Amino acid sequence: MTFRSPVAAQLLGNDGVIRGKDALRAYWAEGLRRIPDLQIEAVGSYVGLDGLGVLP
Repeated sequence: MTFRSPVAAQLLGNDGVIRGKDALRAYWAEGLRRIPDLQIEAVGSYVGLDGLGVLP
């Protein structure tokens, strides 16, 4: 599993790619720690040949 995000690039100082469930769990845990009242609403999703995109 691979997750890509420009926010992840800023937060982690890397290319914004998170690989694996454990790394993704750690990423979201840190985000929620920094912004405990964060609310996300999915407004759309798109399926491609190699993945799925979700628009917040």
